[in-house]
Amino acid sequence: VEALLDKLEQTDESSKMARSGLVMHIKKALTKHALQEENVVYPAMAEKLDDERAAALFNDHAEMKKALHALVECDRADPAFATRAANLRRIVLDHVVEEEELLDTLKRHLSAEENAALNSQTWREGVALS
Repeated sequence: VEALLDKLEQTDESSKMARSGLVMHIKKALTKHALQEENVVYPAMAEKLDDERAAALFNDHAEMKKALHALVECDRADPAFATRAANLRRIVLDHVVEEEELLDTLKRHLSAEENAALNSQTWREGVALS
């Protein structure tokens, strides 16, 4: 997603078709990834870590979805499009930093077998969403 956001950032108002294609790919990737996490990873975090930060990740996803919706609905030639894209980028990258920290913590609280099972379940969820 970060690479797609990089490409989107390099476009301008004259790149309406490119912007549309990139937004479609970003939406698909973020939606699939978010659902995998919300359906598998975050419940495991909440159970194993009993940490309020896990609940905050759900809130981050809600913020990300709102920003994504604003970008999807924006005219590709509108000067506000770049601002909305930058906002989405900020939300996504900030979320990744927090999430990576919690994922590392979760891994330390899981046995090798539990970690393998969680990875497998996350992969299966991704296949089901494809």
